[in-house]
Amino acid sequence: MRLHVPGRGFLLLFALLALLLPASRSSAQALLVVVEESLNGAALPPPLAAREGLAAALFDDGIVVLDLPGGSASDMDQLSRTAVSAGADYVLAVSVAYTATAGDQPVVNGHASYRLAGVPGGALLLQAAADATNKGREKMVDRTGLGEEIGQVIAGKAWDTLRRLAR
Repeated sequence: MRLHVPGRGFLLLFALLALLLPASRSSAQALLVVVEESLNGAALPPPLAAREGLAAALFDDGIVVLDLPGGSASDMDQLSRTAVSAGADYVLAVSVAYTATAGDQPVVNGHASYRLAGVPGGALLLQAAADATNKGREKMVDRTGLGEEIGQVIAGKAWDTLRRLAR
């Protein structure tokens, strides 16, 4: 029985891939994400819909999302220090407040404010707000779906900002 040994070309290609793949993974940007959500003034427990939409969209864009559950979106200095120790390149702090009418198919309005900062240093790169409603779509979109939509919008704005910085 004869043992087949791959040719030098195959081994060279394998070695080249082994060298390049780790480098491409290490160039991914890491983002520490903190999300707070409330409904009619009361804090919502995890899982948070905006965070889920945000993380899914950023993951699709190749950004490593580091979650800080229970963190406060208002203390950017502390978030920046945490991001440095976690190895993140940026901090995204999001606060979403929902109001909903009573009933089986409530009208839900969501207002999100968010900030994107670089680390270390905490230089503010983006500060904005997003509003959304399910009015007219109550049968199709509940609060969770609306939150995911808000998270996707914020992810798009953050990704646009990060792409501009990379140029």
